[in-house]
Amino acid sequence: MARRLSRNRWDLEYDIGRGGIILRNVKHDNFNLAREIRVTRIWICDDDPAASFSLNYVSFELNSPEMPMRDAREIEASGVELNSPSAAFSSYHNVFGLDASYATSADYLAGTPNACRPLVSQRYLFGNYGRNPPHEPGAVLDATRLFPLLSFEFPPVALGSRGLPYPRYLRADFLIDVDLDNIDEAGIRSQRSGGRGSSDFANKAAIFRDKENLAGMSVVVQSPAAAVQELFAALEKPLQYEIVSWGIARAEAARQTTGRLLLRNTVSEQQTWDNVHIWPARRGGPYDLDNRVSTPGAFHALHCHWRWGAVAGRRDLDWMDRRLLPAAGQPQFRGLGWSPSAGGALVDPGIPRQNLKFAVTKSDIAADQARTSYESMRDFENAFYLARLNPEDVSGGSDLVFWLSFEVFRDPSKLDEPFKGTLFVNGFYFAHNQDDTPFTAAAGGAYGEASNPHPTRQWTRFARS
Repeated sequence: MARRLSRNRWDLEYDIGRGGIILRNVKHDNFNLAREIRVTRIWICDDDPAASFSLNYVSFELNSPEMPMRDAREIEASGVELNSPSAAFSSYHNVFGLDASYATSADYLAGTPNACRPLVSQRYLFGNYGRNPPHEPGAVLDATRLFPLLSFEFPPVALGSRGLPYPRYLRADFLIDVDLDNIDEAGIRSQRSGGRGSSDFANKAAIFRDKENLAGMSVVVQSPAAAVQELFAALEKPLQYEIVSWGIARAEAARQTTGRLLLRNTVSEQQTWDNVHIWPARRGGPYDLDNRVSTPGAFHALHCHWRWGAVAGRRDLDWMDRRLLPAAGQPQFRGLGWSPSAGGALVDPGIPRQNLKFAVTKSDIAADQARTSYESMRDFENAFYLARLNPEDVSGGSDLVFWLSFEVFRDPSKLDEPFKGTLFVNGFYFAHNQDDTPFTAAAGGAYGEASNPHPTRQWTRFARS
């Protein structure tokens, strides 16, 4: 049975049942954010499942008979439990949370020296609203953050058993069923007495890969008519078709699936995307902007960044560049492996061998998967390839679902240590008041939505070919 939770400007329901903690009808300040947020499945393997047919590639649903819940609770607005486990995000103020823990009901790799019962914990942390600390390096956007954290732990590999199977791989899939309001801020505020706002929840999405330097941003400030291509190394705004692609490729087995057979192409880090934005497709009132949304900025949107360009992490900008990016150099913009020439991935440094795949689809795929055997989802990409041959057009707005799939590989040099870490430490943020910064307004007005190149109609599209 769903439980209602209204606290610190957040309003939501949550279920504790099969699937673990599932968030529903999530709002902040009465602005709709998501219809549902959940972990859909966890996968474990003793090998690289992209390169083998291991019989030990198994999956679990949280709070199922195979992985029952140990306990669940609400976390009050105080104490270290509300701190992010990632040092990069430890300065954000989380105001409450939800927490649950799980363990498998039977041994994984039963009958072997490395038999174990994997431990999993789920924690949602809900943030306050504001821009201190900043959510983007321009430090201009008020927003709130939500961290849908998932932690795991396996024991060290048994001595003398390194030639035998041991837990080497974990994958966790997340679903965010987005439903941002197609209504302006004034309209939302006028309906706080209980109204839900517009009945039209068609949303648009965009994907970006940041440039590593600042030259393009300076061009836009000096000339508002400059093309948005000056700002980003690659983009698709709005998203023309549904997509399944790569966000992080740091593991030793970063490979693209090309079909149901084991035919893989290696994915380079330069082909990956850095972030996804989702915003209302149609909005009335004074902030309509001819159905455009500013970028950088995106004042009424869901933002999910798992990497920023190198310039966002630089602490040595000159005074002019520092005026544009006053928060540059802060830890939430640097990431693992950051350098002055390339941004780093915002992941738990304890599990650096990590991949991230993502998808943005129409909501009917989520409904179909709820009725489909999880065996069809043994590969994240194939779950979408099997849904339909060609991705559908979403350029005009649709009821969108945002999927993320994190893969973690065990470090073979640390088998005498527990294999553990936390996924989705970057979380995402939600802004719902207008960004009145002149720079952002100039960038947002510098282009129309259709100015980006039209992609080929195929499921997997890379930032660079």
